[in-house]
Amino acid sequence: MLILMGYIHLDPSDLHDFVTDVEAISLGTRTEEGCLFYGIVLEDGPTGRFLVAQRWQDRESLTAHLERGETLAFLETW
Repeated sequence: MLILMGYIHLDPSDLHDFVTDVEAISLGTRTEEGCLFYGIVLEDGPTGRFLVAQRWQDRESLTAHLERGETLAFLETW
């Protein structure tokens, strides 16, 4: 099992757009094979800090997630 945790720091003016994109990608990600948990939550609005927590069954599942077109587009945008 792989557990990924960390922070994303954004310009607070981008919060609305980021949250919209996170909500869109989260729906599909949570149903991916090998995804045990996927969450990105706003921790501090004034500073634009989000907490990211993911749990994947194995490296292959995470790799498949990172190679999906939807994931690549999200990462390229943000």
